[in-house]
Amino acid sequence: MIIQDNCITADEGKVLTNGDYYFKHICLGVNDSADNWSEITDEEYAKVLKEQKEKSKCT
Repeated sequence: MIIQDNCITADEGKVLTNGDYYFKHICLGVNDSADNWSEITDEEYAKVLKEQKEKSKCT
């Protein structure tokens, strides 16, 4: 994870998440902190997307 000024960029092959949102690059808001964000792999992110898609299907 690269932190520069108030922006964070995920390492190659990773995605930033705070548990609710997912980004490759973010600029922190006034009340946000880099400590609130962690990195997951692209594979983990793909799994999250698949699970969200399955949950959103109507039965």
